[in-house]
Amino acid sequence: VASPAHTVTGQVFDVSGKPPFRGEVRLSVSQRSGAIQIEPVRTNTNPDGSFEFRGVGPGDYVVQVNSNIANAGPNFTERLAPQFAMSFVSVVASDPPRVELRMTQGATLTGRVRYEGRPAGPTPILALRTLPTELDRAPILLGNLSSALFDETFVFSGVFGPTLIRALPQQNDWYVKSVIVQGQEVVDTPFDFGTGGTFSDIEVVISVFGATVTGHVSDDRAVPVHD
Repeated sequence: VASPAHTVTGQVFDVSGKPPFRGEVRLSVSQRSGAIQIEPVRTNTNPDGSFEFRGVGPGDYVVQVNSNIANAGPNFTERLAPQFAMSFVSVVASDPPRVELRMTQGATLTGRVRYEGRPAGPTPILALRTLPTELDRAPILLGNLSSALFDETFVFSGVFGPTLIRALPQQNDWYVKSVIVQGQEVVDTPFDFGTGGTFSDIEVVISVFGATVTGHVSDDRAVPVHD
Protein backbone atom coordinates (compact mmCIF):
# COMPACT_ATOMS: atom_id res chain seq x y z
CA VAL A 1 0.00 0.00 0.00
CA ALA A 2 1.55 3.28 -1.08
CA SER A 3 1.79 6.02 1.54
CA PRO A 4 3.15 9.58 1.42
CA ALA A 5 6.85 10.00 2.13
CA HIS A 6 8.13 12.82 4.30
CA THR A 7 11.39 14.57 5.14
CA VAL A 8 13.07 14.71 8.56
CA THR A 9 15.46 17.63 8.97
CA GLY A 10 17.49 19.05 11.83
CA GLN A 11 20.70 20.58 13.09
CA VAL A 12 23.38 19.33 15.47
CA PHE A 13 25.52 21.28 17.96
CA ASP A 14 28.37 19.95 20.10
CA VAL A 15 29.01 20.68 23.78
CA SER A 16 30.56 24.05 22.89
CA GLY A 17 27.52 25.11 20.84
CA LYS A 18 29.27 24.69 17.49
CA PRO A 19 28.42 22.31 14.64
CA PRO A 20 30.45 19.12 15.02
CA PHE A 21 32.88 17.89 12.42
CA ARG A 22 31.67 14.69 10.80
CA GLY A 23 28.87 13.90 13.21
CA GLU A 24 27.05 10.71 12.24
CA VAL A 25 23.25 10.94 12.41
CA ARG A 26 21.05 7.84 12.50
CA LEU A 27 17.30 7.58 11.93
CA SER A 28 15.85 4.40 13.45
CA VAL A 29 12.46 2.99 14.26
CA SER A 30 11.89 3.76 17.94
CA GLN A 31 11.75 0.79 20.30
CA ARG A 32 8.72 2.47 21.89
CA SER A 33 6.75 2.03 18.67
CA GLY A 34 6.66 -1.75 18.93
CA ALA A 35 7.26 -1.94 15.16
CA ILE A 36 9.71 -4.28 13.46
CA GLN A 37 13.24 -2.96 13.79
CA ILE A 38 14.93 -2.31 10.45
CA GLU A 39 18.47 -1.22 9.68
CA PRO A 40 18.96 2.46 10.65
CA VAL A 41 19.41 5.07 7.92
CA ARG A 42 22.65 7.04 8.35
CA THR A 43 23.98 10.36 7.14
CA ASN A 44 26.72 12.83 8.11
CA THR A 45 26.14 16.39 9.21
CA ASN A 46 26.82 19.27 6.83
CA PRO A 47 29.42 21.93 7.78
CA ASP A 48 26.68 23.95 9.51
CA GLY A 49 25.51 20.90 11.48
CA SER A 50 22.37 20.38 9.40
CA PHE A 51 21.10 17.01 8.20
CA GLU A 52 18.21 15.63 6.17
CA PHE A 53 16.46 12.29 5.71
CA ARG A 54 14.14 11.99 2.70
CA GLY A 55 11.53 9.37 1.89
CA VAL A 56 10.49 8.70 5.50
CA GLY A 57 7.17 6.92 5.93
CA PRO A 58 4.71 7.48 8.78
CA GLY A 59 5.82 6.09 12.13
CA ASP A 60 7.63 6.70 15.40
CA TYR A 61 11.37 7.20 15.05
CA VAL A 62 14.42 8.22 17.05
CA VAL A 63 17.20 10.44 15.71
CA GLN A 64 20.62 9.86 17.28
CA VAL A 65 23.96 11.56 16.69
CA ASN A 66 27.43 10.96 18.08
CA SER A 67 30.86 12.43 17.41
CA ASN A 68 34.32 12.34 18.96
CA ILE A 69 36.34 14.57 16.60
CA ALA A 70 36.93 18.25 17.37
CA ASN A 71 36.57 21.15 14.93
CA ALA A 72 40.09 22.47 15.56
CA GLY A 73 43.17 21.56 13.55
CA PRO A 74 43.83 21.48 9.81
CA ASN A 75 43.60 17.69 9.60
CA PHE A 76 40.68 17.28 12.03
CA THR A 77 42.42 14.68 14.15
CA GLU A 78 42.01 16.22 17.60
CA ARG A 79 40.02 13.76 19.67
CA LEU A 80 37.43 14.69 22.25
CA ALA A 81 35.45 12.67 24.73
CA PRO A 82 32.53 11.03 22.87
CA GLN A 83 29.44 13.19 22.56
CA PHE A 84 25.87 12.07 21.97
CA ALA A 85 22.32 13.39 21.59
CA MET A 86 18.93 11.95 20.65
CA SER A 87 15.37 13.05 19.94
CA PHE A 88 12.11 11.22 19.31
CA VAL A 89 10.35 12.07 16.03
CA SER A 90 6.78 11.20 15.02
CA VAL A 91 5.94 11.29 11.31
CA VAL A 92 2.19 11.43 10.70
CA ALA A 93 0.56 13.36 7.84
CA SER A 94 3.25 15.96 7.12
CA ASP A 95 6.93 16.69 7.61
CA PRO A 96 7.74 16.84 11.35
CA PRO A 97 9.17 20.01 12.93
CA ARG A 98 12.89 20.58 12.50
CA VAL A 99 14.92 18.67 15.11
CA GLU A 100 17.62 20.39 17.16
CA LEU A 101 20.19 18.10 18.79
CA ARG A 102 22.65 19.43 21.39
CA MET A 103 25.24 16.80 22.24
CA THR A 104 26.55 16.12 25.74
CA GLN A 105 29.35 13.94 27.10
CA GLY A 106 27.08 11.90 29.34
CA ALA A 107 27.29 11.13 33.03
CA THR A 108 30.38 10.14 34.99
CA LEU A 109 30.10 7.34 37.54
CA THR A 110 32.61 6.77 40.30
CA GLY A 111 32.53 4.30 43.16
CA ARG A 112 34.06 1.47 45.07
CA VAL A 113 33.71 -2.31 45.21
CA ARG A 114 33.28 -3.90 48.63
CA TYR A 115 33.88 -7.61 49.15
CA GLU A 116 31.79 -9.51 51.68
CA GLY A 117 33.45 -12.63 53.02
CA ARG A 118 36.65 -11.96 51.12
CA PRO A 119 39.30 -14.60 51.77
CA ALA A 120 42.91 -13.74 52.48
CA GLY A 121 45.11 -13.19 49.48
CA PRO A 122 45.13 -10.97 46.39
CA THR A 123 42.09 -8.92 45.31
CA PRO A 124 39.64 -11.06 43.31
CA ILE A 125 39.61 -10.42 39.56
CA LEU A 126 36.50 -8.44 38.69
CA ALA A 127 35.17 -6.82 35.50
CA LEU A 128 32.55 -4.08 35.68
CA ARG A 129 30.17 -3.18 32.88
CA THR A 130 27.42 -0.66 32.21
CA LEU A 131 24.40 -1.92 30.28
CA PRO A 132 21.92 0.64 28.84
CA THR A 133 18.34 -0.62 28.95
CA GLU A 134 16.72 1.94 26.59
CA LEU A 135 18.66 1.83 23.34
CA ASP A 136 16.70 4.81 22.00
CA ARG A 137 18.38 6.98 24.64
CA ALA A 138 21.91 5.53 24.54
CA PRO A 139 24.70 5.56 21.95
CA ILE A 140 25.73 2.41 20.17
CA LEU A 141 29.23 1.13 21.02
CA LEU A 142 30.43 4.48 22.34
CA GLY A 143 33.28 2.89 24.30
CA ASN A 144 31.97 3.02 27.90
CA LEU A 145 31.16 -0.67 28.27
CA SER A 146 33.87 -1.64 30.73
CA SER A 147 35.89 -0.16 33.52
CA ALA A 148 39.34 -0.98 34.82
CA LEU A 149 39.44 -1.56 38.55
CA PHE A 150 42.21 0.13 40.54
CA ASP A 151 42.45 -0.34 44.30
CA GLU A 152 38.82 -1.50 44.31
CA THR A 153 37.61 1.79 42.80
CA PHE A 154 36.09 2.37 39.37
CA VAL A 155 35.20 5.20 36.98
CA PHE A 156 32.75 5.19 34.07
CA SER A 157 32.27 8.06 31.64
CA GLY A 158 29.83 8.65 28.81
CA VAL A 159 26.84 6.96 30.46
CA PHE A 160 23.38 7.90 29.12
CA GLY A 161 19.87 7.17 30.30
CA PRO A 162 18.56 4.15 32.23
CA THR A 163 21.51 1.85 32.88
CA LEU A 164 22.34 -1.27 34.84
CA ILE A 165 25.71 -1.72 36.50
CA ARG A 166 26.92 -5.26 36.04
CA ALA A 167 29.83 -6.95 37.79
CA LEU A 168 31.34 -10.09 36.31
CA PRO A 169 33.41 -11.96 38.93
CA GLN A 170 35.89 -14.44 37.54
CA GLN A 171 35.43 -16.79 40.51
CA ASN A 172 32.33 -18.97 40.47
CA ASP A 173 31.70 -18.60 44.19
CA TRP A 174 31.26 -14.80 44.04
CA TYR A 175 28.01 -13.07 43.15
CA VAL A 176 26.74 -9.48 42.93
CA LYS A 177 24.78 -8.84 46.10
CA SER A 178 24.10 -5.12 45.93
CA VAL A 179 24.53 -1.94 43.84
CA ILE A 180 23.77 1.32 45.66
CA VAL A 181 23.36 4.60 43.74
CA GLN A 182 22.32 7.70 45.70
CA GLY A 183 21.02 5.53 48.51
CA GLN A 184 18.90 3.36 46.19
CA GLU A 185 19.31 -0.38 45.70
CA VAL A 186 19.57 -0.86 41.91
CA VAL A 187 21.20 -4.28 41.57
CA ASP A 188 18.32 -5.41 39.29
CA THR A 189 16.74 -2.03 38.48
CA PRO A 190 17.96 0.44 35.84
CA PHE A 191 19.00 3.84 37.21
CA ASP A 192 18.39 6.85 34.95
CA PHE A 193 21.70 8.74 34.78
CA GLY A 194 20.31 11.28 32.31
CA THR A 195 22.74 13.00 29.95
CA GLY A 196 25.34 14.52 32.29
CA GLY A 197 26.60 15.14 35.78
CA THR A 198 28.73 13.13 38.21
CA PHE A 199 27.37 10.28 40.31
CA SER A 200 29.88 9.53 43.04
CA ASP A 201 30.07 7.13 45.98
CA ILE A 202 28.44 4.25 44.09
CA GLU A 203 28.90 1.02 46.04
CA VAL A 204 29.02 -2.44 44.47
CA VAL A 205 28.96 -5.32 46.94
CA ILE A 206 30.36 -8.69 45.87
CA SER A 207 29.62 -11.54 48.26
CA VAL A 208 30.80 -15.10 48.79
CA PHE A 209 27.83 -15.94 51.00
CA GLY A 210 25.51 -17.07 48.23
CA ALA A 211 23.14 -19.98 48.68
CA THR A 212 23.82 -23.43 47.27
CA VAL A 213 21.18 -24.80 44.90
CA THR A 214 21.03 -28.55 44.26
CA GLY A 215 18.65 -30.74 42.33
CA HIS A 216 18.29 -33.49 39.78
CA VAL A 217 17.01 -33.79 36.23
CA SER A 218 14.78 -36.51 34.82
CA ASP A 219 13.04 -37.07 31.52
CA ASP A 220 9.28 -37.40 30.91
CA ARG A 221 9.41 -41.04 32.13
CA ALA A 222 11.02 -40.00 35.46
CA VAL A 223 14.31 -41.58 34.39
CA PRO A 224 17.38 -39.64 35.63
CA VAL A 225 19.20 -37.79 32.85
CA HIS A 226 22.92 -38.47 33.10
CA ASP A 227 24.22 -36.30 30.25
